[in-house]
Amino acid sequence: SMRYIVFVLVASSAIVCAYGLLASPYNPPYYWEKAKRARYAIHYNSWGVIGTISTQPKILGFPFTNIISYSDGPDSNSTGTPYFYVMNGDPSVQDLAKNNSMSFSVSEMEPGYCMIHKYDAEDPRCARITIIGHFEKVTSPSENKFAIATLFKKHPEMQTWPAGHDFFTAKIRINFVWILDHFGGSSFIKAADYYAADPKFATYRYQGSK
Repeated sequence: SMRYIVFVLVASSAIVCAYGLLASPYNPPYYWEKAKRARYAIHYNSWGVIGTISTQPKILGFPFTNIISYSDGPDSNSTGTPYFYVMNGDPSVQDLAKNNSMSFSVSEMEPGYCMIHKYDAEDPRCARITIIGHFEKVTSPSENKFAIATLFKKHPEMQTWPAGHDFFTAKIRINFVWILDHFGGSSFIKAADYYAADPKFATYRYQGSK
């Protein structure tokens, strides 16, 4: 009957949608693998929040945050270092010209992992990572070439941004990484441990709510 056909179509669509969610490519390491989880999240996100101490007259000395796109490299060469494509006219960059201390935060909400599991952005199981360090312009020609290539691949629109705005590549020199990815409190990860974590993302599998 028509009612049966409609039921089958609706049920089939629901199954396809559910499979699509469970087959999400974002399958992070276990929560106790802090450095791996941080590396994984940094690689698979595409934008984050940069924090500076403002130099703008109206908010002088206040913490200031801003959205920024980034890339740490392709799957075949994930560096763990976020690279940015910015211009001097950006207020965050102006802040960093006077005080290059910064923080940079990402959340697993962005790639959809938390929505799949119905985690609120503030749920500890929806991992959040903050990198603490110093802002640096990329000066090495070979590193700049790498940064441009990986940024443009992840963010193709950047190639169309006005040349007259004098965009340049920059990165964060990491001192510490802060992570909260489960109940029981947050952790600080040393830069050396963060960089030593295995970046072979394809080895991870779906971990459910663990």
